[in-house]
Amino acid sequence: MAPLRERVVEIVLDLGPGLAERYRYGSGFRLGGRLVLTAAHVVAGAAAAGITVRGPDKVPHPARVVDELAGDPDTVDLALLELCDQTAELSPPPVAAVDRDAPVPVPVEGC
Repeated sequence: MAPLRERVVEIVLDLGPGLAERYRYGSGFRLGGRLVLTAAHVVAGAAAAGITVRGPDKVPHPARVVDELAGDPDTVDLALLELCDQTAELSPPPVAAVDRDAPVPVPVEGC
């Protein structure tokens, strides 16, 4: 399992030449496999732009917005990206189930 710090990535959106601000930058989190969770405002307008994802190793990986999984930046500011190349796939990150109906709070361990 990859340490959490290896899952944090940089998102670079190339909006094309001739624009005052050609590049937009943001961050994301590799969920597992080739999927990356980021903010919708980072990739807004990505249809005609190039999206690149770079991990801690700074190796660029082309990515695309997964169809219909980009929210509205004004409401649900989330988007799901998929890395286009055959980069090393990651296992899903550790998660915990929280029992909100437990009569006594129970600490979540191992996260």
